[in-house]
Amino acid sequence: CVGVQRVARHPQRSERNACESRDTGAELFTPLGRVTHMGPIGTGQLTKLANQIIVGGTLLAVAEAFTFARAGGAELAAVRTALSGGFTDSTVLRQHGERMVNQDYVPGSPSLQQLENLRTAHAQARAMSVDLELLPLLERTFAAMSVSGRGGQDVAAIFEHVADRSRGTRPNQEEAP
Repeated sequence: CVGVQRVARHPQRSERNACESRDTGAELFTPLGRVTHMGPIGTGQLTKLANQIIVGGTLLAVAEAFTFARAGGAELAAVRTALSGGFTDSTVLRQHGERMVNQDYVPGSPSLQQLENLRTAHAQARAMSVDLELLPLLERTFAAMSVSGRGGQDVAAIFEHVADRSRGTRPNQEEAP
C-alpha cells in the first residue's frame, strides 16, 4: 500500500479541498503497489504507524504461541505449517515464523527500528488522546529486547525474548535506548 500526499497545485484552494482531490499522480506509483487515498495530510503516516502496531502485535502473538507450543513438546516447523493457511495465517506467521523456527535473526527489520516506530505511534496516540492497551505493552517488550542486547537483531528475535521471559530469564532492566 502506498500513501500519496501532495502539495496543492493551486495555493488559493483550501488544504481540505486539495487533500480531497484524487488527481495525485497516483498512476505513477502503481508499479510500487496499490495506491490508496487515506484522507487528509498526515493520515498516510498514521496508517504506517497503525501497520507497525499490527505487525508488532502479530509478532508477539506468534512468539508467544510458538513458546507455548514448544513448551508442550510440539515441533515448531510443524506448528507453523499447521497454522499457515488457516484463520491465523499471515505474512508475519509465514515469514517471521520461519525465521523464529530457524532462529535466523539477521536483521531484515531491526528490533530497534520497530521500537522507534512504536514509540512514535505511542506519542501520536497520546497527542490524539487515544488510550490503547496493546501499544504500550509492545513498546515495553521491544524496549526490553533492546536492553537485553537484541535491538540489532531482526524483529523475529522477539521469539527468543519471549522464550527467555517464560523461563524466568529476564534482561537487565536498565533504561532502554
